[in-house]
Amino acid sequence: MNKSNYAFITALYNNKGAGLYNDVYFPIIKYTIVSLFYKKEKAGENFYDVKDVEEFIKDKFGIHIPLVVLKKSVRYISNKNHDFELDIYENGECFRIKKAWDFSVNANFEKISAEFESDIDLLEKEYKKYLTNAHVESDLRFIDFISDNTDDVLGFLCNKIDLKVNEQYEPVARFLEHIKEHKEQLFATVSKLFWGSIIAAYLSREGAAVEEDKSTISEYFLDTSLVMGLLKLSTPEIETYSEDLLKTLLIAKATIRVHPMTCTEIKSIIKSVEEHGAYIGKDISFAVEKYKYTSTDLASIRIHLEEKLSELKVSIFPNKEYNLEKKATDKYKRDNRVKQLAHSRNSNISEENYRDIHDVYMYDYILNRSKSKDCCQFITLNKDLIEILDASNDTQGHVMIHPYKLTLNLWMNGNLSTGVESVVLTEVITRCFYLNNVDIRNKISTMINYYRDKDGNIDQKTYDAILIALIRRDRKLINFIENTDNLDNNKSIRYDEQLKQHILLKNREVDKDTQDEIESLRIQVSAESRLHEKKNVKISQLENEVDTVKQKLNDSQKSEKEKADILEQLKSLYRAKKEKEDSLERIKDDIDKLAVERDHSVNLTGFYVPRIIFIFILIVILLLIIILKSSSTLYYISFIIGIIGIAFSAITIGTKLQILTPKVSFLKYKKEQYNCWDSRNPKYMDKIKQKGEIEKEIRELDSKIEEITQ
Repeated sequence: MNKSNYAFITALYNNKGAGLYNDVYFPIIKYTIVSLFYKKEKAGENFYDVKDVEEFIKDKFGIHIPLVVLKKSVRYISNKNHDFELDIYENGECFRIKKAWDFSVNANFEKISAEFESDIDLLEKEYKKYLTNAHVESDLRFIDFISDNTDDVLGFLCNKIDLKVNEQYEPVARFLEHIKEHKEQLFATVSKLFWGSIIAAYLSREGAAVEEDKSTISEYFLDTSLVMGLLKLSTPEIETYSEDLLKTLLIAKATIRVHPMTCTEIKSIIKSVEEHGAYIGKDISFAVEKYKYTSTDLASIRIHLEEKLSELKVSIFPNKEYNLEKKATDKYKRDNRVKQLAHSRNSNISEENYRDIHDVYMYDYILNRSKSKDCCQFITLNKDLIEILDASNDTQGHVMIHPYKLTLNLWMNGNLSTGVESVVLTEVITRCFYLNNVDIRNKISTMINYYRDKDGNIDQKTYDAILIALIRRDRKLINFIENTDNLDNNKSIRYDEQLKQHILLKNREVDKDTQDEIESLRIQVSAESRLHEKKNVKISQLENEVDTVKQKLNDSQKSEKEKADILEQLKSLYRAKKEKEDSLERIKDDIDKLAVERDHSVNLTGFYVPRIIFIFILIVILLLIIILKSSSTLYYISFIIGIIGIAFSAITIGTKLQILTPKVSFLKYKKEQYNCWDSRNPKYMDKIKQKGEIEKEIRELDSKIEEITQ
């Protein structure tokens, strides 16, 4: 489709309807029927063919609408619309027009379309001007952004999530943010054109029905990453993504929920960071560094999770059943879908692979809930999860849904009657920024490693220039990074120096918005670069160890065969050590997950209740003594005996509760709780035992390596 097509569709659908099927198909078909009517009337023809409608729409708008849709639409218009009177023949194949709206209505659409086409030209000029001022290079036109969004919407409708509007359109997203702030009228034009691209996608899809879809989904469960974004425990992009999604759902008056299984996963992630620190490269590490979270801060978020979600108008549902996580693990640990997910994510497949178990569990839960009672969906940013699990579902409904498709569905079902074009456009802008920042983090890490291997270091000036160049999507730099030959082999030192000078020269001056983004990315990139540095240090250490051994062997008087045998033996030992270390890391992860469950199992009610009773008894004794001071001698003697009995009971309880050593008593009680849990979950102690055995094996391997090297 070209700009003329989009201009006309935008003009035709500039009514901001509720998005029902009636608002999608009929305007363009009505326009076509009127055009054919006045054209054929002049020629003295009375009958019309549905294929004439199909060809006219294709020529005029660049859209192919299936004949089955056109037939149903013509019949529907003839029965339901007062502006048109049609006689239908051959089950909708042919028709005769008895009444239609005046041709001046069509002429008005033509006028509005011409205005929109001029607006598109103006947008292109403003966009080029913006790129020049921002020192950004891009081969993509503004109309390409509109056209590719049409393809994306069409892909979502066909349950494909291969997005064309990705990080490449970051300059367009930045331009849209700019005009939104400084040129509101121009941004309004973009919103209308964007709306036209959505309509074009709906018109183009195959197998669409004309009847309105009465099914509604009002209940949505959020995936872990989205909840972490709402809690400000993720990257800035996901944080924005989550906040925009929440606003959309609240506008649609939807019920927003989080499942207890998801809460467990969230708490486990937070607990792990509390105890061991943020694993570099994980989303939560960016938030920890950005907001300077302490262990106390994280613990507060974890403990008050329900209250914090409630403040956001998000509820936890259903009530957590006893031992839910264990039941889910036992049921799903051998499920093929869990293994498939783990494989797609390149994660370790184990019985305690909670993330994958959680996802499959949630899929089945939502599916069963939709069948039995309510229509609901699980919102996730994970495209692989949607494609893998929904592919296994042969029903028409889709359990997992991406936020972008969700917004489209809300519009189509009439839940977003106003401002939908802005909502969807905002989602696309946020998505471009998110994908671009992910891309930048990957590319800057690659460049850091490149300079480290080449020169041993990268100076701050060059680092900042590279970061700015990547934000601006500098073509020379991106092409260099994506060409692995340049990075693997130092073929062209001259070209390398030219590239460096190009980067330094072109990326000196930055505006405030770019500066703010640089600071945000620095936080994220520094975390990932530390991760790479840690890996490189480990690799370097291993290489040095091997080099040392080689040198010792070379200095010795041993034969070449002996040297080769020793080297092979050492390689085998190092490989074995690496495997043991990997196994140890997996075991530690398993232990951490089980430890979280172990901590949750501790119930302190039995510890505190007897102590409360003891304190109560003491208070009663004191009150009786005060009262009896003013009583008669007989009553005094009687109550004294009662007080002695009560005091004796209190002393007995106090002794049993070890009042004088509360800390020891508390630890003893907690230990008993742990022992009880351990007896029911022998797997935990087995993992501890395995950990000890592997650590012992690693020490033995180190001893063998040391023995050989000496």
